[in-house]
Amino acid sequence: MNQKKILIILIAILFGLITFLGGYLLANKNTGQTANIAGLSRFSSFSGKTGPEKSVVAKLNRLSSVKVIGPTVSEDGRNLIYFEKDTGKIFSSDFTGQNTQIITGEIKENITEAVWSKNGRQAIVAKKTPRGQTLSLFDLKNKDLVSLNAKMSGITWSPDGQKIAYLFFEPTTEEGNISIANPDGSSFKNILPTRNGQLKITWPSKDIIAFHSPSGADKSLLLLNKETGELEKILESYDNLKTLWSPDGLSLIYSYNKEGIGPVTNIIRIKDGNYESMETDLRTNAGKCVWRLNSQKFYCGGTKADSEEEGLYEFDLNKKEFGLVFQSNSADSISIEKPFLSPTENFIFFTNGYDQYLYAISL
Repeated sequence: MNQKKILIILIAILFGLITFLGGYLLANKNTGQTANIAGLSRFSSFSGKTGPEKSVVAKLNRLSSVKVIGPTVSEDGRNLIYFEKDTGKIFSSDFTGQNTQIITGEIKENITEAVWSKNGRQAIVAKKTPRGQTLSLFDLKNKDLVSLNAKMSGITWSPDGQKIAYLFFEPTTEEGNISIANPDGSSFKNILPTRNGQLKITWPSKDIIAFHSPSGADKSLLLLNKETGELEKILESYDNLKTLWSPDGLSLIYSYNKEGIGPVTNIIRIKDGNYESMETDLRTNAGKCVWRLNSQKFYCGGTKADSEEEGLYEFDLNKKEFGLVFQSNSADSISIEKPFLSPTENFIFFTNGYDQYLYAISL
């Protein structure tokens, strides 16, 4: 009789354990990530004294004595180079703004933008003319400015800086192509036909080109595989969409205007064909951000409230945290535009939107 009771008790205990383990495993089942990017996780603020400590260390310095366009790091990684806004002269200086020299004194008036290749030697230069904007290829080595076809627009550099992607559009037939070519437009290859005469194009990785229309009914962000022609939509239509891809091409900072709220900035990470999305609580846009080389951290200029002066914030994708690195004040008001990092990532350089001079924040 005692043995029978013991057997019943053991069976009951075993049943309880099976029930418990089954429920535990079901509750902790890994469902994986989905391509639905509507559900956003948020960055949390750095804990402890990380933010304040960094803001004390970081220092702001004005580097240029002239207003600048298209600043970048030189080909040897030791200096800064930039166009003077009013004259188009090209200057160089060290990372502290000292040892300033004129590389070329040839006047190139009405330059509105210069986008440098990764090698720091060639740039696509936009100029304003009575007939509209013109694009040219500038080579720092031979000081040449070569005009590009007037039907080319939306030019972007490949990740290795050896090629360009662009929209070639014929307005008389209202037909065009997204194409790739050598920097001077030679040896071109058409990748995708289009009837859209305005496209914003980026080249995040070797085989992938991203593009969207800044106007019209459909402003979705699309990914184009230049080898297979395959298209994938990763973002719906947004007003004033701006994007910035990480160096490895697997993460995207994107910003847009949300009605009644203003600028909204989010992050997408691509993992095994799935998408993880995160939302920042910073008032900024992708044009005020820069990635670190490891593609795991990035910096953005922005504010957390309307009344605040702009600061520089660091974001950590793995920890999903962000914190203040530098806080400006009314005496040195800044608006960080088109930032970029020094090769050792101990300086962040940017054009100040308030006065158009070149500045640096030491990190």
